[in-house]
Amino acid sequence: MSELNNAPQRNWIKDKNNDVKWINQKEFTLFISESFHYRNSKNFLKVFPKYENDIHNLFQTPFVDLKPTHGSEKGKFYRKISTIDINKSLRARLKRISEIHLEVSFMNHYFQDNDNKTKGFDFAYYDEKHNAGLLYEYCFGERSVTNGEELWSEFLNQQEKYSYLSSHVLENSNLGYYNQGENLSPTVIGEIQFANWALAYYDLFKVLHLDNLTGIDLLIYITPTGNLEKSLSSNIVTFKNMKSIIESYSSVLKVPIWLIGIDIAEESFNF
Repeated sequence: MSELNNAPQRNWIKDKNNDVKWINQKEFTLFISESFHYRNSKNFLKVFPKYENDIHNLFQTPFVDLKPTHGSEKGKFYRKISTIDINKSLRARLKRISEIHLEVSFMNHYFQDNDNKTKGFDFAYYDEKHNAGLLYEYCFGERSVTNGEELWSEFLNQQEKYSYLSSHVLENSNLGYYNQGENLSPTVIGEIQFANWALAYYDLFKVLHLDNLTGIDLLIYITPTGNLEKSLSSNIVTFKNMKSIIESYSSVLKVPIWLIGIDIAEESFNF
């Protein structure tokens, strides 16, 4: 595992006080620089192109909400972008996508949206009607919970707030139908990971656990590479080390994975 926590090759700045153009930069071009398709993820995306298009569309316009700064290592300085800023910006763009859910966990046999709480997976697509049927069964079925009315009321309020499911779909007469059989739309889970490299293992453990509980059709995993990797902290999850982990654990990883490396354009970084 020692190869995973190497520091990136920095572009050192001789004098950060004179690096005014970098500090005053207002727009940054981020793009998908590398892709790695594991298992049959490439074929899956050909059959369901919406998911690939949605991710590519995240990078169609410049990022104007990133704040350039300088990082330091051993007394030397480099151009730095906050991972917090990138995460916030990407999540703001994800919110515009139809049918997507943010901060999603799977508990009590159904998917739960956790609003702005950081919990579970960063984003997900799942069959909303089928999921509503599973929740209804949990709240009012033969083995219903005591607070079923409260949970169902919270769920209805959430559907109205985010315009997910219509009141017609949520009528009691429809829910039994949606709870039968397989999901009608794929289950796609997504992670945006720029944090400590050890979290890569934790993320894959979550995926294995969820796949065992309900099945996953695709994992979308977004990491930094290239110049963007150089502008972030050391010892983080990167495209290169995540690809190495996936290949090392291919004997246990059965979930199709689309691993993405995003970079910052040369004109936005080196000048």
